[in-house]
Amino acid sequence: MTSPFQESESPTKSCGTPLKSAALRRTPRLDDGAPDDKRKEIALYFTNTFDTYTRLFGCLADDAGYYQKSIPLRHPLIFYLGQTFPP
Repeated sequence: MTSPFQESESPTKSCGTPLKSAALRRTPRLDDGAPDDKRKEIALYFTNTFDTYTRLFGCLADDAGYYQKSIPLRHPLIFYLGQTFPP
């Protein structure tokens, strides 16, 4: 998914991959603003958050990282990735 707002190359790299978008956006306030503007703001927020989430999986060294539990009380990462995308 590509973010609809303008991206800029960041000189900082995370996990060996460049991050193309700016920092995470703030959660939109839903109690003010025009509805059409608010829809655009929410769409930007969603795509920014989703792109950041999917880039995090690029930090894994290999496929084995998807199946390891980080701590005993958490599911392996493959569970969270599977819950994110619709069938």
